[in-house]
Amino acid sequence: MWTADGDGSSRYLAAFATGDGPLPGSVALGSLGYPPGTRAVVLRTGQDIGTLASDLPVTLPAHGTALAG
Repeated sequence: MWTADGDGSSRYLAAFATGDGPLPGSVALGSLGYPPGTRAVVLRTGQDIGTLASDLPVTLPAHGTALAG
């Protein structure tokens, strides 16, 4: 996982599945420095993930990536 601060209150997160198998599951927002109630959008597709209570769902194929903001 990689995180970065953007303009104003914007933050970005990138997830990488570096192994030969998929990366299923979720990540606790607090472990990444995000507060509960964070709103997320998949930047590549524009898919609105919505307001997240405590976890960010992450499901990637082998060698896959995702970028959210």
